[in-house]
Amino acid sequence: MTAIVLAGDRVSDDPVARAAGVPCKALVPVGGVPMVLRVLGALAEAQAVGDRILCGPAWHAGGQRRTSQSECVLAGEMG
Repeated sequence: MTAIVLAGDRVSDDPVARAAGVPCKALVPVGGVPMVLRVLGALAEAQAVGDRILCGPAWHAGGQRRTSQSECVLAGEMG
């Protein structure tokens, strides 16, 4: 089975992300690890899951500003 992780923000200036000093709520660390990486890690360990696709806000070079579009990547190809 392929898992699709939706990591988009509902608002452009999320107060949780702002308080944590990260550009996107999915990147807020929990116990020092970004939330979205915890989800992807759990899916990687699940025997029933093959590919993991991460969908979220698109970023300009340098990761500073979001575009108005989203993008999806195969989790094994991130980096």
